[in-house]
Amino acid sequence: MILCILDTKTIRKTIKIYIVVTVISIIFSYIYEMFSYGEYSNYMRFLFVVPIIGEITYEIIYFLKINITRATYNLFNSGIAILMSGMLIKGIINISGRYTNYDIIYWILGTIFILSAIIIQIKYKKIEE
Repeated sequence: MILCILDTKTIRKTIKIYIVVTVISIIFSYIYEMFSYGEYSNYMRFLFVVPIIGEITYEIIYFLKINITRATYNLFNSGIAILMSGMLIKGIINISGRYTNYDIIYWILGTIFILSAIIIQIKYKKIEE
């Protein structure tokens, strides 16, 4: 089985991208709250936490020199993006004064993607040994 292993250059680039996404989400949340007539949502305020979790994960991978596959990389990043989208949508809906139960789909899918990435990485480690 041929697996694409990511190099440290890609991991470092991903860390920088996550830092930029974190800063953009902080700025976006702040500006959105400024124009929301005093309304706020904790989902919007803590939107930056999700990319920070992704960034910390890649920092650990980088410093421990863990080889990850392209599938793990793609699934993990997709899971983080889905969770971030779910928080953003939930925050926007809360600020507008409405509530919905459809955001649970984002939590479930994001979790499935991240767990799939972990499972694939564990299977890869068993093949590598």
